[in-house]
Formats: sequence, C-alpha cells, structure tokens
Amino acid sequence: MIYSKDIEQVCALCAFGEPHGEEEIICRRKKPSVHKINDVCRHYKYDIFKRPVHRRKAFSTKLKPEDFEL
Repeated sequence: MIYSKDIEQVCALCAFGEPHGEEEIICRRKKPSVHKINDVCRHYKYDIFKRPVHRRKAFSTKLKPEDFEL
C-alpha cells in the first residue's frame, strides 16, 4: 500500500509542501499557503517520509527466565 498507484494525493504528502500550523501547508512551487487536504497541483511529487506512522503497541506480557527453560 505504501507504493500503490492509488495513494490519495494531498498536499500534506507532497515533497514541496512544508507544514505551517495544524491545517495549512506552505507550497514552495505553487502558492504561499494551501489547506492540508487541498487538491494537488501539477508539481505534486509523493514523499514517502511524510506519511503518518502507525506504531505497534509495546509487548506487555510478563515473561520470566523460567518460561524459557526446558
């Protein structure tokens, strides 16, 4: 899904967009300021590192050394 062709194209994931506040993006190519979920312009270039990361929860079981003995 990360490299899929049907990734939603929004200014927040563009390589030329810089975050400005909570809901705005400053576009270095098109306009000084656009909304975060604005339709993209012709200069859109997907940047994988701007995708939100969903971390897994920490492993929370209480294992003892005796659990690993044969």
